[in-house]
Amino acid sequence: YQLSLLSIIFAVIHAKVSPKAAPSFPETYHVTGYVDLPYAELHEKFEFWVLSNDTYSASRLDWYDGLDSVFELPTVGSYGTTYQLSYTTLGGSVSLGCFEMSGGSSHPVEADRVLPNLAGFQYGAK
Repeated sequence: YQLSLLSIIFAVIHAKVSPKAAPSFPETYHVTGYVDLPYAELHEKFEFWVLSNDTYSASRLDWYDGLDSVFELPTVGSYGTTYQLSYTTLGGSVSLGCFEMSGGSSHPVEADRVLPNLAGFQYGAK
């Protein structure tokens, strides 16, 4: 008897609750986490920044405690530019390298995102 009464109360409350709105994430944020790929024996910390406003957007990804960094800069150059800073070893010496990759008309550089854009999504629960 007690279980069925709780089931009825839950059903009535559930029927009156309106569907939830999708969460809204900020345009500018910082995320830290780990990439864990056990089959590749990879467990690496990363940090990720996104800066976005009405006139500017950019993203940065750091790996290996900041030893490797990737900057996505859509406003640099005609179609955006990606810069990668990486330490390399050659012949026993360590040096910092900077690699520049320009976007093109068919592949412009855009700021990467970690959090999804949920515009248009709806909860599936009924």
